[in-house]
Amino acid sequence: MDKKDFNLNIWHQVPPIVVPQNFDRATAMSRYLKKRKSTMKADYSVRREIALRITRRGGKFAPSEKNSENSVGTEAAELQFCANCRESSEVTPQMRRGPTGAKNFCNACGCGLAWATYVSAPISHSFIYHSL
Repeated sequence: MDKKDFNLNIWHQVPPIVVPQNFDRATAMSRYLKKRKSTMKADYSVRREIALRITRRGGKFAPSEKNSENSVGTEAAELQFCANCRESSEVTPQMRRGPTGAKNFCNACGCGLAWATYVSAPISHSFIYHSL
């Protein structure tokens, strides 16, 4: 049996779609759309309630006051230094992953290391990894 005969046999097995004589397409579509509208509606009252409970500062969402008091004490403990150039985390916008996987590279060193890895070139001498 070749492919053409196989396809013909499949099409003969599929029953035809029977449309009733009294089928009104416009009525069926209006019922479908009405049902779809009611099931797809989002419950904005819950979203509004949650948004009202979240604290804002300057019109933007902000952490709650309880967490902000704790974060002031932990910011000093989270001060990190770049493992490559010894730059502090206060002067760099973001700490990036180094070769060990931890976020111990400053933005410049992390981007340089990522670019060197991306182009598959040997890492230059300026990116010598110093252990802490």
